[in-house]
Amino acid sequence: MASTFGLRQASRLTARRSVEKIVPTRSLLPPAPKILRPPLSSRSLFSSSGGNDENNDDPHALFKEQMEQLKSEREDLFGFTQEDQNAWGNLASANDKLPPSLMESVQAARLAQEEMEDNHQVHHQSPPQSIAKEGTKHDTADDEEEYQPSHGMTHLSEDGSTANMVDVGHKVVTQRTARAETRVILPPEVVDAFQVKSEQEEVVGPKGAVFATARIAGIMAAKKTSDLIPLCHPLPLDKVHIDIRMEHDNTVLISCECRVTHKTGVEMEALTGASVAALTVYDMLKALSHNIRIEQTVLVSKSGGKRTVGPN
Repeated sequence: MASTFGLRQASRLTARRSVEKIVPTRSLLPPAPKILRPPLSSRSLFSSSGGNDENNDDPHALFKEQMEQLKSEREDLFGFTQEDQNAWGNLASANDKLPPSLMESVQAARLAQEEMEDNHQVHHQSPPQSIAKEGTKHDTADDEEEYQPSHGMTHLSEDGSTANMVDVGHKVVTQRTARAETRVILPPEVVDAFQVKSEQEEVVGPKGAVFATARIAGIMAAKKTSDLIPLCHPLPLDKVHIDIRMEHDNTVLISCECRVTHKTGVEMEALTGASVAALTVYDMLKALSHNIRIEQTVLVSKSGGKRTVGPN
């Protein structure tokens, strides 16, 4: 046991001496060089030595003297001239200001630029459009300027070879309304199945409430008229109202009224809304019979544009 301990101590001593030969100890390394910083002044900033007794007694005077000495040392270090020092503390003199004539010319150039931009905007801006009441003289006169081909079909070119969307850019904005109606004739088997009566407000078929579903379909169709009829203008409709009721024991009367404040009429929207509502009634009841007829789809009234249809 003792011999084993002695062998271990000898091994450790041998390893330590080997390391010391490779890496010298801290005491053998050369000392690190010292960084010498020159003093800011030969005298400490807050030192009281080197001044007269009056300054030593007055801390403000001592501070002022020390600041002056720092300023002098800084000027010597950076090479500031007297002209540089004067430029720091002095405001611009009268000779350094811009002449009034130059400022006036700059202001005149700005005004000319603004006037030119205003004229440019007015030149490229479309003329203001007034909103007139329905059927006014101004609206009628404006509509008369619309291009009319010799054959009278505004949607066709002069030679009739191509179809075009009518240009309504020159028209004024007015409030325009239109109302269309259509009728759905129910066969006896449908009337008997529901015991339909005159003035009845709703009929429930195999697919659910018939009239309520037809109203929603008609309103959606009126809003999508320009997607269904190729040459119709897309219009931001102000109102779509669909009324569905039983006119007689076997007739469903559908009325669609549309209103818009725009440059063109809404008769196609009214006709589309009434037609799709009638088609929906047919779809809701066709499980009972295919003898249902849709007929008498007509434009009842139209106002606000060049031509007025029906009662005002």
